[in-house]
Amino acid sequence: MSVQAGLWNLDEKPVEMGLLSKMREITLRLAPDGEHSYLDLSVGMTYGAFHTTADSRVETQPCVSSSGRVLMWDGRLDNRAEILSELRLSRSSSLTDCEVVMAAFDQWGVRCFSRLVGDWAFSVWDPKKQILLLSKDFVGSRSLFYQRTANRVVWCTCLDPIVLLEGRPWRINDEYVAGFIVSYPQAHLTPYCGIDAVPPGCWVEITKAGATTHRYWDFDYSEKIRYRTDFEYEQHFRHVFGQAVARRLRSDGSVLAELSGGVDSSSIVCMADLLIANGVSGAKRLDTVSYFDEQEPSWDERPYFTQIETKRGRTGTHIDVSGGLNLAPVDAADSIVLPVQNSSTMMFRHRLSALMKRNGNRVLLSGIGGDEVLGGVTTPIPELANLITRLELVEFCQKLKAWSLKTKKPWIRLIYDLCVAFSPIPELQSLFSRDSAPPWLDRTFARCQRRSSRDYWGYLLFSKALPSQQAFQHALSALACQIACNQPSDISGCEMRYPYLDRDLCVYLNSIPREQIIRPGQRRSLMRRALAEIVPSDVLNRKRKGFVARRPLVVLEDHADYLHDLFRNPLSSRVGYIDAHRFSESLYKTKHGYMRHMNSLIRSIKIEVWLKYLEDRRLLEAL
Repeated sequence: MSVQAGLWNLDEKPVEMGLLSKMREITLRLAPDGEHSYLDLSVGMTYGAFHTTADSRVETQPCVSSSGRVLMWDGRLDNRAEILSELRLSRSSSLTDCEVVMAAFDQWGVRCFSRLVGDWAFSVWDPKKQILLLSKDFVGSRSLFYQRTANRVVWCTCLDPIVLLEGRPWRINDEYVAGFIVSYPQAHLTPYCGIDAVPPGCWVEITKAGATTHRYWDFDYSEKIRYRTDFEYEQHFRHVFGQAVARRLRSDGSVLAELSGGVDSSSIVCMADLLIANGVSGAKRLDTVSYFDEQEPSWDERPYFTQIETKRGRTGTHIDVSGGLNLAPVDAADSIVLPVQNSSTMMFRHRLSALMKRNGNRVLLSGIGGDEVLGGVTTPIPELANLITRLELVEFCQKLKAWSLKTKKPWIRLIYDLCVAFSPIPELQSLFSRDSAPPWLDRTFARCQRRSSRDYWGYLLFSKALPSQQAFQHALSALACQIACNQPSDISGCEMRYPYLDRDLCVYLNSIPREQIIRPGQRRSLMRRALAEIVPSDVLNRKRKGFVARRPLVVLEDHADYLHDLFRNPLSSRVGYIDAHRFSESLYKTKHGYMRHMNSLIRSIKIEVWLKYLEDRRLLEAL
């Protein structure tokens, strides 16, 4: 991913070149292909290039239009032919993506955002109107952060420069921490008070008077796709899924794909091979990387990913991740501005960056999102809720019986689950939430957790969207939170791409009947039917991958002394996040097999390590 960053002094003082240079130094590892800057008294902008396509190598950013606007674009425009046609420009135009976007913005203004399909982050400075606009794609596959103070606006596509720029202590955002411990914080939050992220599918307008956020795109819930036969749905799915993969294969070099052996990653690799063989893709070659852990008896993916390797006639890189979870502090050379970053993630990212550099890869395809958008989790509730809202009671009774037999749940239990899903009472839903607040959270802080947790949601009876569409939107929002929290821009020499989060693919899946995606006893029904001749049957029809539980228990045991010292007088207790005594009790119970809050426990440890890191470097406001 390329890096865009900027400073705007609201008091109209000239930009301090030292601050702009410091931002460039912090992001240098992410932008190996040169840097260009724009300076106009109180505004300074810098763009660090990371080339993945042929046209990106001939563009110069920041880009200044004939109107005087200054634009920076980090992204890939997937519907450039459509945009060129609407702009009445030749489809064979040699304009780069950035230049096409600039032409679109000059013609349509902020209305252009809803027309841009792809993975992107965008910033534009209008010197005449003294307005800064920041925006990013509908699911937030690229990050973009900003800080507005009384005298200055700072923005960047990665968090480090904003946090480290002035070397001052920060007040921690409690709502972010609450969301992080239980699940993922909301996508517009950062761990630092005063620093915000541009929300997915939105644009932020910043003026001297303040900052306002506007949504530019949402699903059109009136749009419905209906065919007479399963074959037509399958054919359409193959088209939009193939298009989603082809778009993310756009590269002037070889592409690397994660191949876990699961249905999602295997489908991407098999479809990519088909596209490359047919000359549809611009990528020169597709490499794969697979992870395995010999110490996990319930997690042996090698029989599955080797089947894909046999089919394609190529063996990828295999990485042993046993011992990969490490709770110790990071190396002094690394910075961890996010709690998700620790010695394990840093070690993994260094290994991945080294592999990609060795192979000549700059693009990494990820299978994130497949489970959520294609019915990986077997639940009849959205489909049954659709029938209730449409008052199709005869079919409701038929489907209720079918699902009851397949899930081996009494029909009365399914009806009860439906009532909970329609309930407007947050406490009722959180009571039965798998990710309810862990017992060691401070009680006052737990109330903040309930506001931040994305687990609470209910079907709205009078919404334009069907319950299944509401569930689909909730799943995409949760994915946006996951991507924002993990901040993939941290991986040096890597641009992450997510085929399952293609906007056109998501629009199609949100517009078809729920029973096409999942059926009683047929998890991922549409995907499996449509890709039957593309993905090996043993992989396509495999059961869900088992939950890996042994490794965290071993790590907790191995780090017992370290954890004892770490939580002797924990910062997270002094700041009011956890109750130290109850945390010690939960830690003891977990080490002896109680697994319910394992993820939250590991995340609480990460919060403590992160707070210690900030305190040691005087980046944490005095408690």
